[in-house]
Amino acid sequence: MIIVGRNGIRKLGLLKVLSGIYRPDKCRMVNGARKTSLLTLQAGFDVNLKGRDNVRLNGMLLGYKKVYILSKLAEIAEFSELEAFFHAPIKTSSTGMRVRLGLATASF
Repeated sequence: MIIVGRNGIRKLGLLKVLSGIYRPDKCRMVNGARKTSLLTLQAGFDVNLKGRDNVRLNGMLLGYKKVYILSKLAEIAEFSELEAFFHAPIKTSSTGMRVRLGLATASF
């Protein structure tokens, strides 16, 4: 799941409800999806490896099978909007780019 929106529309509030920090006022939330901490999205990244290699490594740390990860590489590169940087070491990428790559990996 990715939450995108302009400033002030309560994205953080929604995330707090989804994570269980806040209780919803007038709805019921059912979450059957796998949970991934935002803090661990880059936990397996090696700055000397290329983006695609970090996706493979991080995906396996998240529990995905290698065959599945390899079949999703192009989609992950496109989803993260980092196709131009996907074959470069991530030490050349900004922190925001690394977060997008980690989020894209966890989303598939």
